[in-house]
Amino acid sequence: MFLIPRNVDILISWNSDRIAYSNPMKNRIVVGRHFLVLPEDQQSAIILHESAHLRLGHTAKRMKWLFKGKWRKLSELAHQQEFEADAVAAKYGHAPAMIDFLTHWPAEQSAFHPSTEERIARLEDHNG
Repeated sequence: MFLIPRNVDILISWNSDRIAYSNPMKNRIVVGRHFLVLPEDQQSAIILHESAHLRLGHTAKRMKWLFKGKWRKLSELAHQQEFEADAVAAKYGHAPAMIDFLTHWPAEQSAFHPSTEERIARLEDHNG
C-alpha cells in the first residue's frame, strides 16, 4: 500500500493559483484555492500524485543530476518523474480521476511537465 509519507503537512495557500505541488524541503504538500473546488476523487488523486513525488525522492534526484552536470537532461528526468507520479495514482485506482482532472485543468508543457495529452495517453494505458 502506498501511503503519504510520515510527517507530511498539507498546507492550503489561499494566494496560490497552482492546484498543488510538493515541497520536500519543508516536507509538505501545498494546495491552492482551486484545489478546494475539485471533486473528492480528483483531490485524492492529486494528493497521491504529490505524495509520490515526496516518497520517491524526485527533487533529490533532480539535485543529484544538477550536481553531476546532467542539467541538459534535467527536463527529461522531470518529465519521467511526472509519469512516475501519475503511475502511482493509477496503480491505486485513480487513473480516471487524474484523467478527468487533466482534461478540465490542462497545463502547458514545460521543462518540468510533459504535455497534458501525453500524460492522459499514459494514464489511459494504465486504466485500460
